[in-house]
Formats: sequence, C-alpha cells, structure tokens
Amino acid sequence: MALMKKSQYDPDVDGVVEQADYAPSAGDADTVDGEHASAFEHVSNKGVANGYAPLDANTQVPVANLPDAVKTSNFQDVTASRAIGTTYQNTTGKHLLSIISIDFANADTCILKISDDNITFLDISHAGIFLETNISTLVGIVPPGWYYVVTPNLGTPTLVRWWEVTI
Repeated sequence: MALMKKSQYDPDVDGVVEQADYAPSAGDADTVDGEHASAFEHVSNKGVANGYAPLDANTQVPVANLPDAVKTSNFQDVTASRAIGTTYQNTTGKHLLSIISIDFANADTCILKISDDNITFLDISHAGIFLETNISTLVGIVPPGWYYVVTPNLGTPTLVRWWEVTI
C-alpha cells in the first residue's frame, strides 16, 4: 500500500487540511490505493488461531505467539564441539535445525550436506561471500538418524558460530 503525499491531502500546502482540500475519488469505495479491501488482513485476526502474529515494541513476535515446538526446544550453541569438514549424526530422535555462520575471508563457498547412509550426501544449503561482508550463514534441517557435514568448496573458511535446535 502506498503512502499518501502531503500534496495529496493538503494541495494548497498551507499546513491545514480543510474539507475543501479533500476530494474523495470517484473510484470504488472498496479499494485503497488500487487494492481491494479483501487484500488486507482484519485487525481482529491478529494474535488468534489461523490469523497472523502480532509484533511487540521491538518488532518481534512475542514468545506467547510462537509454536510450542519453538518454545520448548533446546536452542544450543555447539560451536566448541563442531568443525568444518567433520561429519556428525543427528542422534536426538527429533529433527535438528542447524544454523552455521562462517567467515569466508579465506574461502569461496561452503555447502551443508545431509545423508541417511553416511555415503551419499544431498546438498541442502550453500553459502559464500555476499556483497561486502565475509560472513554468511548455512541453514538446514537434519532428519533424525541422518548425518550432516559442512564442506568447503575452495579455500579455508572459518567457523564463526554453530547453533542447533531440535524441532
């Protein structure tokens, strides 16, 4: 939805919006800036089942509006026990969300790969240098019992942070 310019609601630019300044358009009463009213969410749908999540003063979704799987998960920084190029197995019995930040100052790209047999791996996430920053992030979900590894394509990337959470 576009914002209205001051010249549209105060065309004589005197700082006062008079009735004479506002002339309703001859358009459809059910449209706003060319969008039909049905394209917008009703405020009554905010924060309710099958609606949309509200935002707090910091523009974050309040914890009360997050799914139970997120609230009861064990989000852990496992950086100290992880290394690029080493294969790990998800033994949690649950799906594992891995979020891996890598410094590519001395590398090209990395790939997060998963495998059900520790032989044939599927590429599920790629990361590399993006614009002017050397830090990029791999994100992927590892099924229970599956193996996962971060492999560099070229160079020697540096592991910055490795987070895991069961979902």
